[in-house]
Amino acid sequence: MIKNITNCLILCCLLVGTACGGGSDGPDKTKPEADIKVPSANQTFVKGANLPLDAVFTDNKALKNCVVTLVYNPDVTSAQLKGLSDPWEPAPATIPLNGKQTDEQKLDNIFAEPVESSCLSGDYTLTFIVEDAAGNKSDAIMVDIVIQ
Repeated sequence: MIKNITNCLILCCLLVGTACGGGSDGPDKTKPEADIKVPSANQTFVKGANLPLDAVFTDNKALKNCVVTLVYNPDVTSAQLKGLSDPWEPAPATIPLNGKQTDEQKLDNIFAEPVESSCLSGDYTLTFIVEDAAGNKSDAIMVDIVIQ
């Protein structure tokens, strides 16, 4: 009788442990990643053109989005001689991702607008930060480009 009760208790503990996630691998703490194919490092874009994206985003569980920002690198002074003083500063772009482990994105334009035709020519840096469904964020992925 005691043996039967012991066996029942062991079975109940196993069932409760499995039902409560006893076999899970814990919370997601892995950062998502991105492979940015376009734009490539030091790629040149002309004013008035779109800034395309060709990238593959990956995560161990589920992707959420990618935020892209663009900043001007003021090391170049030649554009100031042309009478242009303001760099292109589009609003950050949030690219929604598919919620799966892999998402390939091919966009005609990262931002809501083409490269401003009257902006300051020179070196710019695109920064990509990918977020997964658990809130983990990738390290900043930076791509330097040139706008002429």
